[in-house]
This record gives sequence, C-alpha cells and structure tokens, in this order.
Amino acid sequence: MNKKGFTLLELMVAVAILGILVGIAIPNYLTWNARYEFKDTARNLSSNLTLAKLSAMERNTAITLTLQNNGGVTEYVTTNTIIPTEPFPSDVSVNGGLPVSITFNAFGQRTTGGAGNQVINLDSLEQQNTRYVLTITTSGKVSIVMQNT
Repeated sequence: MNKKGFTLLELMVAVAILGILVGIAIPNYLTWNARYEFKDTARNLSSNLTLAKLSAMERNTAITLTLQNNGGVTEYVTTNTIIPTEPFPSDVSVNGGLPVSITFNAFGQRTTGGAGNQVINLDSLEQQNTRYVLTITTSGKVSIVMQNT
C-alpha cells in the first residue's frame, strides 16, 4: 500500500499533453524564427551601411557597399575588408533588382543613387505582408522602417 511512483496511465496522459503542447508550439516557433531572421537581416544591413559611412570618414576615402547576387544568394560586399561579406537568408530578396551600390565619401555623404534618398526594399518569401525599407539620405543617414504591404 505504500508504493510510490506513477502508473502507466498517468505517464501516457502526461506524454499526450506534452505532445499536444509541442504540436502547437512548433509552428509558432517556426513563424517567429523566420520573422526574426528577416528583421535581423535588415538590421545587419542597416548597421553595416552605417559602419561603411563611419569607415569612409575615418579612413578619409570612399567606401562602397554593394548588394549583389552571387550564385543565387544575395550578399553584400565592400571595397575593403572592414565589413565581411555576409549572405542574406535564402528567403530574403532585394526588391528592385541587383546589384545595388551605395558609396560614402570621406565626409560620410552618400555619392550614389541620385540627388534624392536612396531606398532599398527588402522582401521575404516567409513574411509576405512585411517589407523593410532602408533609406539612405544624401547626407549619409541610414534609417530603417518596417512596412506592412
């Protein structure tokens, strides 16, 4: 009568409840992870554009960051090794075509893309109603905004 432990039925009920919770949690986790990777890609690009601007000012030389397609993978490279080449996740693309070059002069000003703001639109296959818009002003300021399309 003083036996301690769980019965087989109690263990089976606990495993079934755990299975249901995992079945609900996995799709939510996958959606969250895809959204996080997309946001992280946009933020990394924004940070590296700012780093290119500051590096151009520090080195007193022009630095160009180029978004390009390399073997089906979108990546960005710079004219020097300050910013390592970094590929985008496979589901993230640049809307408007590649390559896109952004050049900062020794004063930190953007010298490519015309007289107005240069805009880069990032889209994702996983997050179809979300777009990150990076805007680079002629003065070199980089801003990022999420838009629901």
